Amino acid sequence: MVSVLLVAALAVQQQAALPLRNAPLAIDAAALRHRDGRMAPVMTAVRAMAATPRIDGRLDDVAWTLAEPATDFRQRSPRDGDSATERTEVRIVYDNEAVYVGARMFDSEPARIAAQLGRRDDLGASDYFEVAFDSYHDHLTSFLFYVNPRGVKMDLVASTDFPFGDTGWDPVWEVATERDSLGWTAELRIPLSQLRFSSTATQVWG
Repeated sequence: MVSVLLVAALAVQQQAALPLRNAPLAIDAAALRHRDGRMAPVMTAVRAMAATPRIDGRLDDVAWTLAEPATDFRQRSPRDGDSATERTEVRIVYDNEAVYVGARMFDSEPARIAAQLGRRDDLGASDYFEVAFDSYHDHLTSFLFYVNPRGVKMDLVASTDFPFGDTGWDPVWEVATERDSLGWTAELRIPLSQLRFSSTATQVWG
């Protein structure tokens, strides 16, 4: 799981002046270290200083140009830990109200993208994009959001007591997807009111 390093507090410093995107951010490296000693990859969420993204799945909003994409994703199956066979780019921005996630899933054979329509929480036999926020960074609880190429969404909250997640949790959030000659895209808006996180000055999420 990629650790998400937010540039400023989402709750208590939303009106404070923010560092530039490339400015170094003081953070305790120990907070990024897993219990087995591994250092997690880090991506930085950037405040959307002007207009926030419009949720239409197109990823053509100016806000997305402010964020550096995360690209070093690994396989889970069939070769767990190997480099991905297709490129994926994920960007995160935020404002006072929500976290926005923009994802581009490249596919060398876009005609073979699996995409089924279905009810909420039923993605069918589809490709999908997933983002999980461990917003307390305690490796105990995470909020998961999924979408398939047809825009069918699924959400759940998982914990060490319930690792497979509770799909009865139905937060209010928006998502849109688009398919094109490069693969497909997903654009998510997740209100901060639907998440739980600490009040520390610098937010480090898993």
